Amino acid sequence: MAHGVMNIAASARSAKPHPSSWERWLQGKVSMRSLYPLRFEPIFKSMLWGGQRLPALLRQSWSGQQPIGEAWLISDLPGNPSVVSNGHWRGATLRELLQREVDGILGQQQQQWRKSGQFPLLLKFIDAQRELSVQVHPDDEQAARLGAGPCGKTEAWVVLDRHPKRSRIYAGLHSQVTEASFRQALQQGRVAETLHDFVPQVGDCLFLPAGTVHALGAELLIFEIQQASDVTYRLYDWDRVDPVTGQPRPLQVEQAWLASTGLAGHANQFNPR
Repeated sequence: MAHGVMNIAASARSAKPHPSSWERWLQGKVSMRSLYPLRFEPIFKSMLWGGQRLPALLRQSWSGQQPIGEAWLISDLPGNPSVVSNGHWRGATLRELLQREVDGILGQQQQQWRKSGQFPLLLKFIDAQRELSVQVHPDDEQAARLGAGPCGKTEAWVVLDRHPKRSRIYAGLHSQVTEASFRQALQQGRVAETLHDFVPQVGDCLFLPAGTVHALGAELLIFEIQQASDVTYRLYDWDRVDPVTGQPRPLQVEQAWLASTGLAGHANQFNPR
C-alpha cells in the first residue's frame, strides 16, 4: 500500500532521472499547459519522535542524523511548497500549477477552493518511532477565532506498518472524563488513562474530525490525508525533554480546550473495502 501511494505522490529518486522512452513520447504529444501524472519531491520534517525509514521508503538519499518524523508528499503551505519532479512542469511549485491549471487540478465546481488559491489538502507519511504528543486541531471556525490561519485540520490515517505489541493509537476521551478530571490527570501524568485507545492493524483507517483529542503511539508508519493546515495544540507530551533545547516542548492547553469539540467520544475507525 505504501508503495502505491509513494509512486503517485512523491518523486522516486532524489536525482532528476532521464525521461524514459514513453515519457519522451508523451512530452512530444502534449503542450506545456497540459497536465499528466505528476510526481513531487518529498519534503522531510525532522521531529524528535521520528525515525530514519522515510528517506529509504521514498528512495531518497539522506545524510542527516536527525530523526525524520514526516515526509510531506503534496503540500501548498507557505514556506513548504511541493515541487514537480517530472515532465514539462519539472521545477514548478504546486501553487504555480494552480495559477495556470486550476480547472484541471481543482475542477470547475469547487468555488471555495478556487477562491482561496491554495490546494486544499496536505498528504504525508508519518514515521512515529516514539509517541506523538496528545493534541487537538481546530476546525475552520475555531482556527479563525484563535488566529490560527484560514482553515482548521480534519484528518484521516491509514496504518501502513506497526509493532504488534508496542503500537497503540489514542483517539477521543472516555465518557466519564470532565475538564476538571483531565486537568488533574495532566498534572499527575496520567493522561493516557483518559483516552480511548486500541492496538492498530495494518490497513486500519481512522477518521479524526477537527477537535478530537488524539495521539499516535510508538513504532507506527502512517499515511495521512488532511486539510491544508499545520496547526496543532499540545495537551500533553509524555513528560519528555527536547534534546535540542534541553527543555520540555511547550503545551497549548487553553487553546486545545477551546479547539476541542467535546469532552467525550472516540474517533471513527473503519476498514477500507
